[in-house]
Formats: sequence, structure tokens, C-alpha cells
Amino acid sequence: MQTFKQIIRTIILPVLVFLALSTALFEIFFHSELHVYQDIRERADFAGSLDTLIDGASYSKRALIPEGMDQVLGTSTYNLSASELTMQGRYQLLEEELIRNPVRTVYLELSLHTLSKEPRTETMEGDLYVIPRLDSPAKRLSYAFSAFSPKKYGWLYRQLLIRSMDDVKSFFMGEYTTVNRWQMRGYVPFDKGEEYRKIKKTPREVYHTKLVDEIRYEENLEYLDRIASLCLNHHAELILVSMPMSEHSIAKYVNLQEIHDFYQEYAAQNDLTFIDFNLWKDKTVYLQDQDYQNATHLGNTQAPVFTEQFSRIMKDYFAGKDISGYFYPDFDALCRDRGYVNPANQDSDATLEKNEQ
Repeated sequence: MQTFKQIIRTIILPVLVFLALSTALFEIFFHSELHVYQDIRERADFAGSLDTLIDGASYSKRALIPEGMDQVLGTSTYNLSASELTMQGRYQLLEEELIRNPVRTVYLELSLHTLSKEPRTETMEGDLYVIPRLDSPAKRLSYAFSAFSPKKYGWLYRQLLIRSMDDVKSFFMGEYTTVNRWQMRGYVPFDKGEEYRKIKKTPREVYHTKLVDEIRYEENLEYLDRIASLCLNHHAELILVSMPMSEHSIAKYVNLQEIHDFYQEYAAQNDLTFIDFNLWKDKTVYLQDQDYQNATHLGNTQAPVFTEQFSRIMKDYFAGKDISGYFYPDFDALCRDRGYVNPANQDSDATLEKNEQ
């Protein structure tokens, strides 16, 4: 009996105390709103009023400003996108908003790597960002257990603890200021506008020198199907979109057309629309590479410009007009028209470097 009491006193009780303190710290993090991806109260305030949602990763997070879209389209938009947001995370957040909002349109952003990141291995950071966006302990636990493998629970615990301790430190250091995002409706600009000035070579010089990984994990495809079914069940039109990368990236990647064709075929098979803004003919008129934040993300000065042009094209789409004239038919046509085709690189395996960026 004495031994059992000693076990309780020396092992079980300290563990319970540690878990209780950890839980209290986690709650501080979950409700701190110090981080750009924490928007529980913001989304709750808009509940019942949203008719348009943007669902994607950082490409759309940094590119589409809901307020600008609403001015052109007369909509009420929220941008659910977040850095590294996984397909499971996109489904989870979208489901919550479709339940509590009269949504008519959902833009699902699909990039080069949306389907090629391995769940529970390459997606942990993105899944971590989803947890503090869920509004109840039950939802957080459910998502954590489904999105992370048991061997990664330790990593998840450490990450939550680190962020919680940082928030507590900010409070005591007098740096505890929440992010005011209500006017942004989910859009988040970069903290510092560092234009993409590192490019040393022209698009022609890097033409077809890198391959994109075309692996598509089954779980990601399943969530793509589930998102399509979810929108159908809620009578919301699902539009698949790709955000415009820099010209440097468009010229560099060899197999952009194969990725585009996969999304296009998926859309056709499921009676959906896919719009690839990498093929936008007037892109170079409005978006210059030197103003990009990096190779694939629009800079802060470009987001308002792109949002307006995106919205004007979508306005024509919703009016029933043919918008195909806004876009090149394929990437070969784009590269030929812009003078990127480089015979020295074309069909030369020696120039290819298979590496994601």
C-alpha cells in the first residue's frame, strides 16, 4: 500500500500537475491571437454573412484581398488560406464555414505542390497551424489525432509548448498585442516587403532547367474529392484556381503543363472550372518579377493589383462570358510568345535539376 502511495506521489501526481500546467499554457496560445493564423473570433464575427470563401495555402493567402474582391464582385468574402495549409486542413476549415454561412462560391487554390506533399511527414507545420484555428478542445484533439502520427505527438507537444511559452513571455515583456485583421478578412500581407531581387538570370536562361515532383498522394486526392462533394452538398460552386508565380518560375519548370493538365482533367471530370493564372496573358503588364516577395509569392504592392484584375475576370465569368481569351492555351504558347524558349536547354537532361522550390 505504501509503495502504491509512493508511486502516486512521485510519478502520477507530478505527471498530472505537468499536464494541467501544459493545458493551461496551451489555452493561452489558443486564445492569444498573437499569430496571423489565429482567427477564431474573426470568423465567428462574420458567421452568417459570408457568401465567398478562398481556401488554400500561402499562395492565395498573400495574393487575394477579400475587401478588394468584394468591391468589384459585390460579395462578402473571407480568405481561409494559411501557410502550408494541408488538404485535410482546407477541408476542416471549409466545412465549418459552409455550415454557418450562406456560401455561393469557393475558390480552392491549387499549386505545384498541393497534392505532392506527404501527409503526416511533409505537412506537419501546416497541420500545426490548423489546431489553434479550431474553436473547441474536442475539435483540436480530434484534428491532432487524425493529422499527426503517434510518433509525431512529441513533436506536436513541443511545438505547442514553445509557442505557448513565447506568448506568456510576450505578455510579461509588455509585447502582448493582438493582430488586428478584421478589415483584412483573412488576407495577411508580408511583415516586410522584400522584393524578389535575388534573381540573377533571365527566364530564357533558366528555361526548362527544373522538374516539379508530380507524386500525388492518395490521401490528398481523397480530400480533394471530399472538398468537391462538400461544396456540392452545400450548393456552393467550387472553382479551382492557381495563383501566378514569377516569370522566372514559369520558365524554369519543365513539367508545368502536366500539372496544369491534371487539374484541368480533374475539373472536367467533376463538372468544375479550373483557372490557371500562370497562363494569364496580361500578367507581365501588371505583375513584375522584381516586385514578387519570392519566386512564387506576390509581394505586398502586387496583391491589390492582382486582386482587382482577378475580380474583373471573375466578374466576366459569373456574367456567363467566355474568359478563355484572357489566357494562353498552354505553357508552350506562353513561353514562345514571351521569348523564353531556349534551344540550348530544351530537351537536354543535363540541364535538369529535380528539386522543389
